[in-house]
Amino acid sequence: MALMTMLAIFVQLMVYGLFAFLLSWQMFLVAFVSVMFSVLTARRLIRLVRMMGKQSVEIDAKYSRQFVDFIRGAKLIKATDIVSSTVDTLYISNTGGCLAKRNIVINQSLMRFELQAIISVIMVGILYMAIIVLKVPVSVLLVFMFIIMRLAPRFTSLQGQYYNYSAYRPALEVVDSLIRDGCDMAEKDHAGSRNFIDFRDGLSLDNVTYKYFGAETEALKEVSLTVGAREFVALVGRSGSGKSTALDLLMGLIEPKEGQVLVDGGDLREFDISTFRKRMGFVSQESIFFVGTIRENLCLGIDVEGKEQHVWECLRIAQIDDFVRKLPDALDTEVGEAGVKLSGGQRQRLAIARALIRRPALLILDEATSALDSESEASFQKAIEVVAHDYTMVVVAHRLSTIKKAQRIYVFDEGHLVQEGDYNSMITTAGPFSELVKAQTFGLD
Repeated sequence: MALMTMLAIFVQLMVYGLFAFLLSWQMFLVAFVSVMFSVLTARRLIRLVRMMGKQSVEIDAKYSRQFVDFIRGAKLIKATDIVSSTVDTLYISNTGGCLAKRNIVINQSLMRFELQAIISVIMVGILYMAIIVLKVPVSVLLVFMFIIMRLAPRFTSLQGQYYNYSAYRPALEVVDSLIRDGCDMAEKDHAGSRNFIDFRDGLSLDNVTYKYFGAETEALKEVSLTVGAREFVALVGRSGSGKSTALDLLMGLIEPKEGQVLVDGGDLREFDISTFRKRMGFVSQESIFFVGTIRENLCLGIDVEGKEQHVWECLRIAQIDDFVRKLPDALDTEVGEAGVKLSGGQRQRLAIARALIRRPALLILDEATSALDSESEASFQKAIEVVAHDYTMVVVAHRLSTIKKAQRIYVFDEGHLVQEGDYNSMITTAGPFSELVKAQTFGLD
């Protein structure tokens, strides 16, 4: 906005300047030299405001991060009685931001005062040069002074707009940087020629290596694994072992740096990624809910009109149907912002039901039972085992007892696939998996 305004003012200044030059090039030269002098005097303030603008952006960014972090950690802050120190921290950041902005406004007022003083001196100087030195006719002088009077506020406005541009350009550069980074990291368009309907053979990683941007080491190194159609597969390992990265690759959320993600033997990039994701059910460790009703959150992006029986069946499998029936508005009950009206376990069960309602070809459970108590988890596990043959299912589990029925278990360690097999064969064999089970059994994990 400032740049466009500056451009418009500049055009006006050029037109008025041309008329002034045609009237008297001598007086125009005097005026031009005087204007250049005022521009030079303003450079000091412009440099200062650029520095203050950068400082303001840095303070605001820090304040925003602190504010969001403290909102997320409100329970910890309240429970441990660190409210006063938290408020003090925010106050210091907020005061710093206010002070930076106040300095920008004060500096802008100072520049406007200096400009007005300089312009007044310029006008007196022009009058003196015109009358005493150049002996300019009164008629020409009056027209020239009229032009100067018209130019003065526009020149002040031009300087003010340039000041605003300099003050807030650092914030604009932050936004531009975010946009550039977003474009650089944007997901590639996978509108392949093949539509995904269902698995014929299955899904696999073929000698895949992946490294996150800015990381020193690979998250996955030459990993190959297979998830057969209608097969129950589990990925296990300690935190940071690479299992979540493998899961993201299988879902097509990230692309391998080396190797391939294969669907029925064909590269995933050959498929329209949209059709692949529409057949996916995903339950994360932290269930995501939006403002609206239970029904709206269960049926995100899909049409289940006339299929309410299927919805209730999925709620039953997720061990949450009785709770929903007892609610005053049942499926039409509001869940609140981020599902705040529901407990953690209730949100997790509803998230599981939401994934099942999609009738997914690929069902992903990423620590999906972490918020459930042992009894509910056991019941859910039995229900999943009954319908497991209907899904190609990949489970990331921390509680290893929940994957006893998995047909294949892959064990990750520091980005490598170090062991694979079924539960019974690996637990009786010395190796990483039996060590994980032993550590968990004795409370060491």
